[in-house]
Formats: sequence, structure tokens, C-alpha cells
Amino acid sequence: GGGTAKLESRLHLHPEVRVEPKGNGFLLTRDAARLWLMPGEGTVIRRLPANPQSPEGWYFPEFGLGFPAEGFVLQPSKPGGQRVSYALI
Repeated sequence: GGGTAKLESRLHLHPEVRVEPKGNGFLLTRDAARLWLMPGEGTVIRRLPANPQSPEGWYFPEFGLGFPAEGFVLQPSKPGGQRVSYALI
């Protein structure tokens, strides 16, 4: 289209996933599983805390059943950016 738009991608986590900052990314842990979430070049990651007052980062395992859970918003690091990327290592 001819207008402007704000690009963002969201990652929703299971409520049992623990999130810890690590370097310029985050370590995600649940039981024995561990992943490192790293932003790609030109991408910034904003952490969404679990908030019972706002469904922004909630986890919904099925229709009508939701739980507060952490999540992330990924956005281009520069205004007008057209791409976001990340790696799960």
C-alpha cells in the first residue's frame, strides 16, 4: 500500500518457560530444554512480562482458556525498517 505501517513480530511463550537476559538476547528454559533467543541484524527485542491485567503476552492453549505468560516483540532497529529476524540456538 501507499501508507506507512509499523512492523513487529511477536513470540508467545508457554507459562512454564523461564526467561533470563543473556548477552544481547535471552535464555529460555523449561525443564531440561534450553534455547537462546538472539536478535538478528537490524532487529531489537522487547520483553513482555506476564501481566494478568493485559492479554498482550498471554498463552492460549485452546479457545477461551488463557494464562498470563511472558513473550517478546521484535521490531526493526531503525524507523521504516522492513525486516525482523531472530535465531533460536
